[in-house]
Amino acid sequence: MAMLAVQADHRQARNRIKLAISNGQTLNIIGHPGIGKTELSVAVAKSVEYLPIVVRVPDYDAIDSKGMPYRLEVDDTTVTAYAQPAWFPRVGCGRVVIVLDDFAQASPSVQPAWARFMHEGILGEHELPGFRKADDNGDHCVILMTCNPHTDRASSHRLPTYVANRPAHITLQYDDDEEGVAEHVSQWSTWANDNDVDPRVISYVQFKNEDFYRFDPKQVEYAYPTARSWVAVSNDIKGLQSSDEEFMALVAGSWVGEGVGISFGGFCKSLDLLPHLDDIISGKHTDVPVGAGLQYALVNFLSRRADEKNVEAIWAYLSGFDEDFQFLWYNTVGSRKSFDISQTQVGVEAVVKFGDLLL
Repeated sequence: MAMLAVQADHRQARNRIKLAISNGQTLNIIGHPGIGKTELSVAVAKSVEYLPIVVRVPDYDAIDSKGMPYRLEVDDTTVTAYAQPAWFPRVGCGRVVIVLDDFAQASPSVQPAWARFMHEGILGEHELPGFRKADDNGDHCVILMTCNPHTDRASSHRLPTYVANRPAHITLQYDDDEEGVAEHVSQWSTWANDNDVDPRVISYVQFKNEDFYRFDPKQVEYAYPTARSWVAVSNDIKGLQSSDEEFMALVAGSWVGEGVGISFGGFCKSLDLLPHLDDIISGKHTDVPVGAGLQYALVNFLSRRADEKNVEAIWAYLSGFDEDFQFLWYNTVGSRKSFDISQTQVGVEAVVKFGDLLL
């Protein structure tokens, strides 16, 4: 990717977005298709208790960008007025983050109206309450933008200089070296577990990091793996049996490409070799499955089943795994909000075992 803006990984981007919201800044998040720009913006807004509103700027044209025009009689004179868009925050809206999604894909004739909006909080005749700084009513409206680089063949336009000078900019990066990919998958997996992504998908991308994200603007095949397309795979396979390898590969391949889909189908088929979770939780099964792929899958399944009553039984079973898998399970369970594993006996033992790694 051309160096359009300072680069940030997902963790750094999350902190930068939080700062932008806190300071009422307009921030543009640039990144390849499917890397998770919009999802990250919405997730951060929710995490700081702001209502996210996603507005697809390319859906508008030069006529309706300021609101749909209509005729109005004022002092016996017919004038043109512009209706306020239904999504537009009104007085009493509270704390709101507006995400101007795919801004650079909007026609150059459309961008001037939206450039004023993201800089002044004014769209046509309508002004955001509490733009940049909270007002006396407690309303606070902040604007974020997302863009694909114009070099990505995503129908994006290079931002005019006067538009580019108005917001701050970061590039959401994807490091394709081994360490960077592992970190990216780890961050995404935490989000995925919190958002009910199918554990088979999470396990697969943890097992085969290199299949998590592959983007090449010159590629011919339409489907390719991204954070967005793996979530789509998850949504489609939740009612499918892992044993149906051929159909599983077809469904996944329709989102992430044929080769990765075949690999994912084979991975799911191998899950038939896993022991029953109830047997593990009840202490009836102690054997550890052979192979990293199965172990990743089992750890993810067990993290979903963990609760105050069974964490000690699961922890005892995991004593037969390498410490990396134990650490993964504990961190995954620890990221959930259903109960606080750190307050259990397992939490005490984990602190002794992993020490500063848990901080």
